[in-house]
Amino acid sequence: MENFLSDSSYSFYSQEIAQQPDLFRSFHQNAERQIREIARMMEEQKIEKVLCMGCGDAYANAMFGAQCWNDLCGESVYAEAVEPFELLHRQETISEHTAIIICSVKGRSKLVLDALEPIRERTFLIAITNEPQSPIARQSDRIIELCAGSWIGPRTKVYTLTSYALLLLAAACAHCEEAWEQTAVLGDQAEKLLKQEESWRTLTDGCTESAGVTLVAYGRNISTAYMGRAKCKEVLRWEANLYQIEEFAHTETVAPALGRYTIFCCEESPLLARVGEVIRIAQDQLERRVVVVSNRQTWENLQNQGLHCPHIIVPGNEKVSEPILQSIAIQIL
Repeated sequence: MENFLSDSSYSFYSQEIAQQPDLFRSFHQNAERQIREIARMMEEQKIEKVLCMGCGDAYANAMFGAQCWNDLCGESVYAEAVEPFELLHRQETISEHTAIIICSVKGRSKLVLDALEPIRERTFLIAITNEPQSPIARQSDRIIELCAGSWIGPRTKVYTLTSYALLLLAAACAHCEEAWEQTAVLGDQAEKLLKQEESWRTLTDGCTESAGVTLVAYGRNISTAYMGRAKCKEVLRWEANLYQIEEFAHTETVAPALGRYTIFCCEESPLLARVGEVIRIAQDQLERRVVVVSNRQTWENLQNQGLHCPHIIVPGNEKVSEPILQSIAIQIL
């Protein structure tokens, strides 16, 4: 698939973003048997709790994975995101009915290996990694290999592919074929997102006037904003802040950072009227350059409140997979 980021004049980072639609398609097809087998094993072991673990960028993957489990398997399985250091202090809560899903692209983190050592024999370990022969993969009961190829520098394709693997595993464990089928079109949706070339150029031109960014999110998109903050610091060397929606409204009105580029990651909510109100505060009182990232339905509902600002429309209306598409949007920005 070709799009404007595939051009050789763009950075290796941008070209990796461009590879994601094809990677989603191939992963959905090639990993299905492996993922369904792991889901069957988790069911046989009567897994009651899932801990999604990662550090750095991978902790945002873990946050997303826990949300997927609670959305799709909430009646039978409790899930949460943990960092390795936290796991070291919670060993007594781990049992044979606990599954730990390790998000680790390289599979070599000493902190992760140290956290797993005391509990290795009494839990079910699943590694999601791009390195199937890595130390973490060898310590795990089962692995899900990303098959993302080589990668350099900031995590782009491996980040979103890890989130995709977590979503598919949660759908398989929940026996939710509707969610599984919805995820099958993620590659096509990502391709549509990347083809919005004119919108991307307009928005990124506006970005160049800023030296800092604030990401604001709520609900399922907290992990998206967490990843976005890391990328802004890692790639742009910008100062970057992260707020939940009400935290932003209270903190920034007391001690505002005027003129800062502000990205709102929005989704449908019973409190969407309040979301629109906070965005207007950012525009009018704080003089922010504001961009809204959402699906079309959410944006139209915000427009109906009288909101007007630059925006990015992510394709589709599938709540479980929308944060992955929003992550790609923020990678491009």
